[in-house]
Amino acid sequence: MGLFDKFFKRNVPVKEKIFEDYFTEVQADMVSICLEYVENKADKIYIYASFEANVMTPDYFYDIGGIVLNKHKLNDAKNITDQCQQK
Repeated sequence: MGLFDKFFKRNVPVKEKIFEDYFTEVQADMVSICLEYVENKADKIYIYASFEANVMTPDYFYDIGGIVLNKHKLNDAKNITDQCQQK
C-alpha cells in the first residue's frame, strides 16, 4: 500500500487528529524547550499553563539535585548543588 492509497480508497479509514494529539505535540515541545534551556541538567521539570478570561499565563521551574529552582535562579543551581555535595 502506497503512502497516499488510504486517501483514495474508501474502505480504509483516515485517522483525524483529535485534541489529545495536538495537546501531546504542544506538551512535547514545551518539555523539549525547557530541557534545552537548562542544558538537560534538570531531574524534573514542572510546567504550568493557564488560559482564563483570554489571558494566558505560562510558567515553569526545575528540580536540579533535589532543589526546586525558578528559571531566574538557574545560575545559582551550580553553587547550590556544589554546596550540597560538600556536606
